[in-house]
Parts: sequence; structure tokens; C-alpha cells
Amino acid sequence: MVTLDITAVDDKGRFVPGLTAQDVTVKEDGDAVELLSFAAVTPADPDVVRSIVILLDDLAVPPLGREPVQRIANAIVARMNAADEIAVVRLGSRTDEPFGDRREALARIDGYLPGRQAVTDWVMPQRALTRMATVAEQLQSLEDRRKIIVCIGAPANCNVPEPAGSIGNLWPPWRSLMGAAGRSNVAVYAIIPARARYRRGGVVEVTGGELVATMSDLRPALDRVLQDAGHYYLAGYWPQGRARDLHAIDVKARRKGVHVTARRLRGGGMPPSSRQAFGFQAK
Repeated sequence: MVTLDITAVDDKGRFVPGLTAQDVTVKEDGDAVELLSFAAVTPADPDVVRSIVILLDDLAVPPLGREPVQRIANAIVARMNAADEIAVVRLGSRTDEPFGDRREALARIDGYLPGRQAVTDWVMPQRALTRMATVAEQLQSLEDRRKIIVCIGAPANCNVPEPAGSIGNLWPPWRSLMGAAGRSNVAVYAIIPARARYRRGGVVEVTGGELVATMSDLRPALDRVLQDAGHYYLAGYWPQGRARDLHAIDVKARRKGVHVTARRLRGGGMPPSSRQAFGFQAK
């Protein structure tokens, strides 16, 4: 069964309670699917735990950007409840895992040092996608619930655009991230501590997250991230159609004044010819 986490807000960005399966339509590859389960998840439920992994961009952010990134990351940790799960992963570190306690999270934020690694511009998006895919895959061990990766840094790494075709260095890590995000119910959010243009079709939009670029008031961005981490709907359906690399998902609200967000892709089967082309081996 495919599990799909859906956020629903009103015109003012507030969570909309009381929705049912009849209030949304879900299509996969253009065909409507029947929702077999649909339930609201809110912090009022005693078993609800918010899961957030802060991904610190230490590759594209210059040394002068250290303090703004640290300030945002510390503000997120300070707003988390004692029962919530919070972890910090540095983009350039291959050893950081998305697990740990609040003390370790604060230590990694304090030790964040951007601009130390010499990485070419064309390699950075590939490394960012690969790191996000690894984190999402590791989060699959947690129970079925929404998990959020909050990437703080440059838009080139935190919101990598969708590759134009299935040939190129970005396609394998892109596909890996979309598959892992779907299996683990992971959405990527991006907070850019500067003025930045929003690029359509990036990692943030496709995984069902939000992008915020700000140089002043962080409260709206933090409020939205924490709200979406603890207020959402979890829907389930059987996958349809033939096997393909990635399947398109489209979620819309039937109720007026309700705006829903969900991931737009899920990983699927990969034909043998593609496995050979991208270095995969069939089992």
C-alpha cells in the first residue's frame, strides 16, 4: 500500500481539521485511485511525535553565512518539544546520521563550518540529492508518519531542480531521493537565509514541502515547518498502472478554501535496460 501524507491549510496558512476522504481527490499517473484509509494526525494524539532532520548546507554557503544558518537551526531546536525527534546532519559530512538527542543536535550546529570544502558547482547538487536520499532511506526504519528534512542554506543545494531527462548525473540520485522519500514519508523543506527566487519543480515542491527565503522575520517559516510536522492527513491506496521508474501523484482539494500539499512522485519499478544504464543490478 502507498501511504501519502497530505497537509491541508486555509487561506491564512492554518491547518484545516475535519477533512475526510471525500474532501480530496488523488490521482496516480492521471488515473483516480480509491483511498482505503484516511486519518488526521495532530499533536493532540498521545502517540504523535514530530520528526525533523535539519540539513545544514556547508558546501554552497560561504564562511560569512555561518551565523545566519546557525541562528535558524537553533531556533528550530528551541521550538521542539521534549518528546519530538530532532537531529542535525551536515551536508558535507558522510558520517552524520539522522538520529540522536537534542544535545548532539546543538553540538553539530555549534560545529557547523561552511566554506571549508572545495566542491565544484556542478558536483554540489548531485551530492545534495545523494545526501538527502541517504537520510530519507535511514528514516524508513521509523513508523509510518510524516518526517521533514529542513535544509538550511543555498537554493542550489536545498531545492535542486528536477532533471530535464533520465540521462545525466542528476537522474540516479534524483530517482533515489524520490523513491526513499515516498517509502519513508519524507518531505523536504528549505529555508534560505537570503533573498532567493522560487524555482518551480524543485525537490521542495515535488516532495510536498515548502520553500521560504527570508532575511528578517523567521517566525512564519518556523511556524509553518512545525505545524506541518504535526498536523497532516495520512492516506493509503493500492498502486495502479504498469511498472515505471517514477509515478506521478496529483492531490487536489474538493472543499473550497482548502489548499492541500503532498508529494508529486513516488518510486516505481525500473526496466532492466535502465538498470544496466544506471549501474543497477537486478536481484
